[in-house]
Amino acid sequence: MARLDAARRVIARFHWRQVRSTLHSVPLRDPVSGQMLGMLDLIAVADRKIHIKGWIQAGLIGFATELEHVAWIPDAQRPDHPAQDRQGVTGFELSLDGAQQLVVRVDEYSLEQTVQLQSATRAAWNLARSGMALIGFLSDWRDIWAYFAHGDSEAGNRLEQRLDPINSAETLPTACPGLFDPAPQERALTTSVDIILPVYDAFDDVTVCLNRLAMHTDPRHRIIVINDASPDERIVPLLQGWADTRGNTLLLTNDQNHGFVASVNLGLDIAKGHVVLLNSDAFVVPDWVDRLFQPILRDGQVATVTPMATDSEIFSAPVECARFEPEPGLALHMDAVARRLNIAAAVAEAPTGVGFCMAMNAAFLAKIPKLDTDFGRGYGEEVDWCRKAAGLGARHVGLGSIYIEHRGGSSFGAEKLKRIRENNRTIQARYPGYDELVARFRQNDPMIGPRLAMALASIDHGQNVPVYLSERLGGGSEHWLDRKIAGHVEGAGGAVVLRDDVEDNFVILEVHTALGATRGRIALREMADYLSVLRNRNLIYSCLVRAGDPLGLIEAACAALTETDHLEVCFHDYFPLCPSYNLISAERRFCELPDVAECQSCYARLAATSGQRPPTIAQWRERWNRVLDRANSILVFSENSRDLVCRVWPEVAAKTDVMPHQLSVRPPPVPMPVHRKTVMGVLGAIGYSKGASVLRDLSALTHDAFEIVVIGKLDPAYASKKIKIHGNYSPEDISELAKLYGITGWFVPSVWPETFCYAAHECIATGLPVMSFDLGAHGAAIADYRRGKVVALDCSAKELRSEFLKLVSNENRGS
Repeated sequence: MARLDAARRVIARFHWRQVRSTLHSVPLRDPVSGQMLGMLDLIAVADRKIHIKGWIQAGLIGFATELEHVAWIPDAQRPDHPAQDRQGVTGFELSLDGAQQLVVRVDEYSLEQTVQLQSATRAAWNLARSGMALIGFLSDWRDIWAYFAHGDSEAGNRLEQRLDPINSAETLPTACPGLFDPAPQERALTTSVDIILPVYDAFDDVTVCLNRLAMHTDPRHRIIVINDASPDERIVPLLQGWADTRGNTLLLTNDQNHGFVASVNLGLDIAKGHVVLLNSDAFVVPDWVDRLFQPILRDGQVATVTPMATDSEIFSAPVECARFEPEPGLALHMDAVARRLNIAAAVAEAPTGVGFCMAMNAAFLAKIPKLDTDFGRGYGEEVDWCRKAAGLGARHVGLGSIYIEHRGGSSFGAEKLKRIRENNRTIQARYPGYDELVARFRQNDPMIGPRLAMALASIDHGQNVPVYLSERLGGGSEHWLDRKIAGHVEGAGGAVVLRDDVEDNFVILEVHTALGATRGRIALREMADYLSVLRNRNLIYSCLVRAGDPLGLIEAACAALTETDHLEVCFHDYFPLCPSYNLISAERRFCELPDVAECQSCYARLAATSGQRPPTIAQWRERWNRVLDRANSILVFSENSRDLVCRVWPEVAAKTDVMPHQLSVRPPPVPMPVHRKTVMGVLGAIGYSKGASVLRDLSALTHDAFEIVVIGKLDPAYASKKIKIHGNYSPEDISELAKLYGITGWFVPSVWPETFCYAAHECIATGLPVMSFDLGAHGAAIADYRRGKVVALDCSAKELRSEFLKLVSNENRGS
């Protein structure tokens, strides 16, 4: 019955994820007077999210779904709405988790209004939709049979992850294919370009900017420099000397400071043909003008082109909208990588350009010849120009095949944020849908391919860059991986993670840097191309237990390595030995690694523990053996694991190292309770392999003087009213929870030979007695513990209780 209840909950979550519904114009009325207080213009339900847009005559509005409660302060101007003249009308736009119910509250008017999210017809359609989607999961019949017929919690976990995925890759942007294909021949820029360069102080940046312009700009392109009354006395001789030396340079000087917009307009009055707006803290790269204008030369409807840069808002890399400060020379290296990219896959349409380095098409400058001076000294003026051009049919694009260092904010300094806030309000008023365009661009990130390439280049310092192969859905090895990544980011600057994707022939690429992580989906066939950005790689196999094609993924990753690259294989589990990664046999017990014939008999009867696998265990191990043969090192986390691995592959013993994990948090000692009751504590998330069935059998023997408490979770298939379940916990809380429940000793009931067991070491750290079965790393650790006891795996429940009571009793007597 517990399994059916668990299945119903998962299927319900699956159904609500499939629900799609859209409502328009839902009025919000005063419950007393009936007066219109506001309107929900749009309610869109998809992927268990409710997106809401509307307006209200109130300072605060509340929303509640079955999953989330939010109090929202409306702060968006709504000049597009006919109620705009009413005093106090403000707009709002937000997304909430949920799909089943929506309640709107406006306490100011005592309004509480329930919104019907689905009509009867729509509900029937959604039910049919989820039913059709559910049929596709019947192909997992072996897991379905294993879970419902035998209570296999691992099979149940796999079914749950497929039906209700965690960290689903579906939300990740997908890179445009062909990014590393041969690029089409460049179009020739047959006319000269005017480059408009406003300058205001920032002497050091201006010096670098001018030097880069001199090195990398064709003399035929005119540079119009406008000194906007810089107070720094060094600026005038710097600009004059540079203009005299360079030639084809026009130097203008404002008699007083007018700001960026007015200075640019002064340049636009003089400019002819195509134009580039360039900030004085942007440092250009080789052949930058010709490369920047390629999209305009290929499509006359492109009005602006913005390159990727260290600080360029939605065109920033390695992390979107995050400022990157590269070491000297790194930005030029990143541009060299960008230059390898195919422009056809590296260009993406965007809602606006960014004026730090923006190419402008002469055809649209003829129609909109100036920036709007309403934006004062700067910020937002290029957005305004771009949206006006879009109204004339123009397109704006970001270009990932060029990368520029932009220091950002050098001229305005602390004034920048204030100007951005003020001018953003003007943009929102003029172009009400603009924020939504930007949000959609950021969510879909059509430039994720170039952004990933730049992120890889940003951590390529000529040393071995760690590249981890890991499963998508987490697990015990994920905690180890998180700590490793944090160490790499702090030490060498970054790390890479490759994960399997829900869709065949794709892989998830993550690049972790000090600024954060950039994640996207790339085609598996292009994985080697992306990894080629790194000059030296250290590929580390972590875990691919739940991958759709684990062997295919690791073989593809190994094929991307060169002879000088390093490969390390980590045994967080026994997956390379057998698809039953915990060595639990078809008979649902530790198999003890029998001979090949017996292994094959079991292998053929295993439930679907993973995706694709060859027909025989011999082929499985042979393909993994080729990976181990290529490996420079093999890492295990206990002597017991080393023995099991070397039993199958004796030839790898010489390069197999034992390196036990270290506890990130060590629970402090806990005094032995003085009460007469015996309380068996169990730590962790307990499924079948962790001993859930053992606890269920033990629970039948509990009474007033003998209790079982699980600090963590227990698979619902093995639930018992006689077992107390605490739920989620933090390692920092283990000792206090042990005191709270009066735990007199710990039991680690795992029935597989764990490669390392954090729970066992955390239990030992408390100083209380600990018992386990005599197998695996946990058994070895507990056998070495002064207050530990190991028992045979075939002990009955009565024998287990008896042995535990003896252990605790002896400790109470001080023996």
